[in-house]
Amino acid sequence: MRDLLASLESDGLSNHGLDWGELAIRFALSIPGVASAIIGTGSLTHLLQNLVWAAEGPLDPPMVAELRAGFRGHDRDWSGQI
Repeated sequence: MRDLLASLESDGLSNHGLDWGELAIRFALSIPGVASAIIGTGSLTHLLQNLVWAAEGPLDPPMVAELRAGFRGHDRDWSGQI
């Protein structure tokens, strides 16, 4: 995953100042029809941080569109599970 993020950053995709973890959680919350996301963590501290990020709610639609376009440009035949 870090390789993908580095590749996206090198191609100019911005995280808009958000932590990539926050961006990922809020992106999942931004997709119509997705009611939950399974997020694993190894510590209570990370779980609490994830809850704070999730409480921020979905990303703005333009940011979601930008992320989708960036992922399409790096598609490696990965398909998400919905």
